[in-house]
Amino acid sequence: MSEAQVDQINVLKLSLYERLVGYLAGFQGGRNVLSFADDFKNNAGRPTFSLNSRVSIRLFEEIINHAIINDKFGAVLKTAP
Repeated sequence: MSEAQVDQINVLKLSLYERLVGYLAGFQGGRNVLSFADDFKNNAGRPTFSLNSRVSIRLFEEIINHAIINDKFGAVLKTAP
């Protein structure tokens, strides 16, 4: 039997003006996948969205870590008495 290797995936939720644009998934091997939300994709009056793919890996990691911290902090606040 062979063991399957599982890649680590980081996901960043993308929003514009409080509206979901989609998700950016970063895989361990360096592959990135951008998936647009159907509501955003099908809305002809949507705001313009652009993404610079030349952002440094360090900046991307800082953004991901900030998002993770915000999610955890938000969860703590929601469960606090």
